[in-house]
Amino acid sequence: MSATTAAEHATTAAEHVAENAGHAAEHTAEAAGHAAEHVGGVHIPELQNVIDYALHLKHISIWDDAFGHGLWGLSWFDMINIVFACGVILILSVLAIRLKAKLQRVPKGFQALVEVFVNGMNTYFSGIMGAKWGRVFTPFVGTLFIYILFMNYLGLIPFAKSPIAANINVPMAMAICVFFLVQYHGIRQNGLKNYCKHFLGEKAGIIGLDQFLMCLNLMLHILGELVKPVSLTLRLFANITAEDAVLASLVIMVVSLPWWLPIPLQAVFFPLALLFGLIQAVVFSTLSALYISLMSAHEEHGHDAEH
Repeated sequence: MSATTAAEHATTAAEHVAENAGHAAEHTAEAAGHAAEHVGGVHIPELQNVIDYALHLKHISIWDDAFGHGLWGLSWFDMINIVFACGVILILSVLAIRLKAKLQRVPKGFQALVEVFVNGMNTYFSGIMGAKWGRVFTPFVGTLFIYILFMNYLGLIPFAKSPIAANINVPMAMAICVFFLVQYHGIRQNGLKNYCKHFLGEKAGIIGLDQFLMCLNLMLHILGELVKPVSLTLRLFANITAEDAVLASLVIMVVSLPWWLPIPLQAVFFPLALLFGLIQAVVFSTLSALYISLMSAHEEHGHDAEH
């Protein structure tokens, strides 16, 4: 075989290798993102998880009906989020049960770390709600913080998914729980009469003007209470969805690079993702504690007025 023929064969082989590597990168990029992911009509890239791959093997789309159809039906996309959300609950429950079963009078190891963490949360939330209500509501807002933090970080684990990303139902459910707890706390502490008076505001003592101000205050206070769960929901949902979308885009960019240039772009974003996940958990739980504190403040003002 001549040198020219050998060179031609080598060139052809190199072209085939490059072509195969390009096809492999394209298939990997396609598998890394949901090309048909629809959230409000917008395509949002999202890394596939282990359940996605299992459904793909059975030729099932994540948007196919899993249980029921229509408004009350659940698609496989809904079921994926439910599975991962319940998985976080199961993990936290197992950790709590095992920790409680092995409590020691003198804490050490993991128990000492958990007690430092719990005491820190109690101090932080008591500084917002006061010592009295901090002892009462720290278990609730602290659980929200831990639950959100674990769900946020779940999206950073390969083949897993954050139940909050691209799914508004989970943050909305938590925000609705906060909303009803705040209203219940206000009614229980102030009484139904004083609770309603809070919505009507103070009287000016002028006939006609009082009725106008009462109607205006009523609308503004009701709107203000309804905006609270909406803001909690949208803030958490949008930030975590954007974070996971950026991470998925970086992974797709990495697998789309030439095979001889493996640059882990997502590794640069990981520290920021850890920080963002922590911040969003802190913001949600802090605002929840603040809303409870504001309703508790009305109770104190009511008592001062009676005295």
